[in-house]
Amino acid sequence: MLPLLEPGQYLIQVRSLDSDGNLDPSPATTTLTVNPPVWQRGEFYFPVIILSLVTLIALAAFFRKHIALTESEERYRTLVEDALTVILKWDSAERITYWNEYAEKLFCIPADQAVGSTVQETLFSQPEDGHKALSEIRQMLISSKGLPVQRRSSTPPKMDGICT
Repeated sequence: MLPLLEPGQYLIQVRSLDSDGNLDPSPATTTLTVNPPVWQRGEFYFPVIILSLVTLIALAAFFRKHIALTESEERYRTLVEDALTVILKWDSAERITYWNEYAEKLFCIPADQAVGSTVQETLFSQPEDGHKALSEIRQMLISSKGLPVQRRSSTPPKMDGICT
């Protein structure tokens, strides 16, 4: 094993012996160049700096988008929660998965009680009424006619938070 050599150029000379044991008077000469380790070379730093800058730019863009998404979600959440209309969502089993604050006030049913229960048992006193109403809603949505719109007063119903 060769000893560790410092970076630089080294001149190596070798003489040979012939079969009679005579030493060749003129040595064979070669030059050996030992380069510094890759991390000590200038060409190593350029890609590292470029890669670092690209990473920082990508991270900054990611955080900007994350902040924008968070703000958008907050605006949407506020819009849904403060809406002066009932907003509810149910899954394929007709179990309520979302119940907004207006629905709580209008139906006098807290969200934690409504979420997880079926639409029929929550909104209708007779389950068959609920099945019929949901079936009609589905048919209207499928037929592309949409739901019938009833004109109401622009003032929301009085809800003083007293549910009896």
